[in-house]
Amino acid sequence: MAEKSEIAAKLARALEDERVRAALRFIKESEGDTLELQKRIALTESPTFHEEGRAALVAEHFERLGLSGITRDETGNVFGALRGSGCGCVAAEAHLDTVFPFRTVKEVTEKDGILYCPGISDDARGLAALLTVAEAFVKSGVRTKKDVVFLATVREEGIGGCAGISYFLEKHPAVESCLSIDGPDSDVVVCGGPGIRTRRVTFRGRGGHSYAAYGKNGNPVHAAIAAAAKLAELELPKSPKTTLSVTSFHAGTDAGAHAMPPEASLIVTYRSESACELRKLDRAADEAIARGAEEENARCEARDITFEVQELVDIPAASMPEDSEAVLRMSEAIRALGMTPLLDRNCPTNASAAMGRGVAAVCVGGGGRAGANHSPGEWFDPTDACLGVQAAFLGLLTAAGLAD
Repeated sequence: MAEKSEIAAKLARALEDERVRAALRFIKESEGDTLELQKRIALTESPTFHEEGRAALVAEHFERLGLSGITRDETGNVFGALRGSGCGCVAAEAHLDTVFPFRTVKEVTEKDGILYCPGISDDARGLAALLTVAEAFVKSGVRTKKDVVFLATVREEGIGGCAGISYFLEKHPAVESCLSIDGPDSDVVVCGGPGIRTRRVTFRGRGGHSYAAYGKNGNPVHAAIAAAAKLAELELPKSPKTTLSVTSFHAGTDAGAHAMPPEASLIVTYRSESACELRKLDRAADEAIARGAEEENARCEARDITFEVQELVDIPAASMPEDSEAVLRMSEAIRALGMTPLLDRNCPTNASAAMGRGVAAVCVGGGGRAGANHSPGEWFDPTDACLGVQAAFLGLLTAAGLAD
């Protein structure tokens, strides 16, 4: 493992190279273009599982830059590479998807220098930064020892469950390290994330008239509500931080307001810094769900309530040591730009999924500041945003190695 001083020395030598200085100048001078690209990306709606529009936009940029082996894989990921002079492979990625359904995004508005638009930060900024980093390599003529893959991933959000990055790394085991670019900030290194479990629970019964069949047949809605109440009452530790939420509930229709529906479903998601606490929650959640069904069956003659649990997301808790090369490389890149790196050990990103697969990974922002993420009021402040792009460039360069 490389020492901090060794990494800092390599970075200092790289910063003496005119090509590297040219790349940093290009990033700073191109910030206006990066912002325009960010707006264009934000206006290209891209709900999880429907990322085709943004994928086409990214592929167009990759082709214009002349990247090698531009591919859209079976899941929808888009990637291309800059070939290195030697052996090895590293990747940089940003995710294509947003949490917003189609027809949510209308326009990007600006007030007092702040941009407002759903998804303007997460992850329109990350994608714009990724593309600018790739262009900086090409325009400056910086060559690396290792291949550098630029990757736009699908299915990071929600029940996508980081499936895009997981699929890519499964199919490309030669990737040694991965740098994720997600959202804002220039000085934060995300080096860990909580474990995430998300499950859909479906309760089923015969259904029937809400009056005539009452007491005879079970009501799946009652079973689901009882289970949700028991889930909400579970005692969770404050440390390690552990959370549980029922985030979705579906049953019946307005037309069937006087009928017991044959099916009701809920989605429950829980997270923890501790794998042990997640396993405990698995058992506790299973008991709560079963008790909800049992209590409803006890109230009816048919005892017809059954339930099915579908696993939607399963991401293990993961982290990189503070003295690992991946963390030190990114931290020294931030220091080289006059900032003090801040380590975040508990933020869910694609980097967590990469760590879980044994790949050295961290996540950084694309610069600027942002807020109200995952809401219609999401905003982005582009002040000094180029610093985040420059930091990502230097972090990726130190991972790939500067070639002569």
